[in-house]
Amino acid sequence: METERSAGGDGEDRHTDCGTFKKEKAMKVKDSSRGLYSGKVGGWIYYVRDGRGYVRSLPDPKKYEPSEKQRATNERFRAVQGFYKFFREKVSPDIWSVAAKAEGKMGSNLFFSRNCRCFDGRGTLVDAGAFQFSEGSLAPLTLPEVEPLGGGRFRVRWQPCEEMTTAAATDRLRVGVVRLGLVDRGEQDWQLRGAYWAEEERGARGDGEGEFLVEKWDEVAETHAYLLFERADGLAWSPSRHVALEL
Repeated sequence: METERSAGGDGEDRHTDCGTFKKEKAMKVKDSSRGLYSGKVGGWIYYVRDGRGYVRSLPDPKKYEPSEKQRATNERFRAVQGFYKFFREKVSPDIWSVAAKAEGKMGSNLFFSRNCRCFDGRGTLVDAGAFQFSEGSLAPLTLPEVEPLGGGRFRVRWQPCEEMTTAAATDRLRVGVVRLGLVDRGEQDWQLRGAYWAEEERGARGDGEGEFLVEKWDEVAETHAYLLFERADGLAWSPSRHVALEL
């Protein structure tokens, strides 16, 4: 008798040359030409490999417990997908879909591949600096500098773009905002508050500068701005550039 463990199973695999197994409730399909059995009954699978008969037990789903790593991965996936749904409803249904189409992907898949590393195993956004608010074919802002003007208003300046094949003077300045608040869930923890467009956005690529307004929210510990350009027809965008704001 030989033992073999199959990929994905946590039960034992048993082999016998004659294909006869002392397992109750096991009904098998017999290959009369070789005297071997194959098939699945209950928690057992009988199969033939290289002319020899094997049986293996299936994992009991009632006894299955995901590992800590698996739970963390699942929680991160749910958090990113939840954020993407919120983004499509509150910010734009098109930014990530248009960028993904150019790569032959779905918007949710591209968003996840760009941003999953920014969330931890509890689904909390922990790296706002690496988070991508937008992706696209337009040239991004070059060396942006943000200056507070008071009252939640900011001025942003950028350098001229040398690669004008993916840029136009009429590209509009857009500013995405992500707020992080400090809440008490038994311990101090960062919690995503949402994503929105800034108010009173002004400026175009050709101007070299623009302004925007971000209102201060109570119980918000951090506010992050994501600077990007939107084509004049509203059908193309640039990758975002991150700036942490002091309100």
